[in-house]
Amino acid sequence: MHLWYKVTFNEEIPMSKSAIGLSELEGVQLVEYIPRKRPQEESSYVYPFNDPHLPKQWHLYNDGSTNSGFVSGADINVMDVWKYYSTGDEKAVVAIVDTGVEITHPDLVNNLWVNQAELIGLQGVDDDNNGIVDDIYGANFITHTGLIRAENHGTHVAGIVAATNNNSMGVCGIAGGNGTETGIRLMICQIMDEYNSIGDEAGAIKYAADNGAVICQNSWGYDDIDYLPQITKEAIDYFITYAGYDENGKQTGPMAGGLVVFAAGNNNTTTAYPAMYEKVLSVAAIAPDYKKAYYSNYGDWVSITAPGGDAYYSMGQIYSTLTNGQYGFMQGTSMACPQVS
Repeated sequence: MHLWYKVTFNEEIPMSKSAIGLSELEGVQLVEYIPRKRPQEESSYVYPFNDPHLPKQWHLYNDGSTNSGFVSGADINVMDVWKYYSTGDEKAVVAIVDTGVEITHPDLVNNLWVNQAELIGLQGVDDDNNGIVDDIYGANFITHTGLIRAENHGTHVAGIVAATNNNSMGVCGIAGGNGTETGIRLMICQIMDEYNSIGDEAGAIKYAADNGAVICQNSWGYDDIDYLPQITKEAIDYFITYAGYDENGKQTGPMAGGLVVFAAGNNNTTTAYPAMYEKVLSVAAIAPDYKKAYYSNYGDWVSITAPGGDAYYSMGQIYSTLTNGQYGFMQGTSMACPQVS
């Protein structure tokens, strides 16, 4: 052990640069970082909100105490954002382009986007003349109606984005408000369900832009194709260019133009569309040990990573809302993507 030395450097010098320089010295055989240590005890962290399942949401705050394999800091570091910046702004509308969402879920209902013209209009009538009847909370692009069919996948994704915070119930959403001020608004754009996956995704993305969404959340991808269909490309381009503007070109939203976010996919491969399209933000997944999730696609086209969960670890998946007013764990880049949105 007498050949081991502990070396410290100026904090302004990156550790990687210091390690490279040190390893090049004559006689140095190995350079290792000194890992952080923590006592093996239950976390004493005081959470900012009273949602009872917040401690299960390690993707929001992970101090390594949930499981011996978890690594402290493998989270999205949202606590400081909540404290110093924002818990969500109702002016921002996020389109959930996915399976259906349970619009009656008690942890989601207060943060849903509402089409006021249809809400106060006549049932069975296209009151706002946008081509879809009774699209109060969004639309179903399989049936091209306002009837949303609740599904677990879309409900889970929606809860990650904006489950209501500080309501003594369930879980927290990243942009779910603070109990006094509400969070962002969730616009439901259903393109899949358990019976029929042939929905109009291009129409859903355009609808979202035309009806006030400025962020387009997509936890889905194409099977068995290695290209982006032209109609989908044009819809994405339309959203990026025109979201946040009205039909007269006047900015009405909090952003001038929109962001389109896609999950990278779960096949542990290097190809995925639409996520590989250079104009979208593509999101890969990490596990609670701060490593690539075993299933996550990867490549230099990936824009960013976020916690997607790993069932290998107890409590290692992502906890969020499910249908029938319930909550549960799921994993995948589908769960990482809405954290970025």
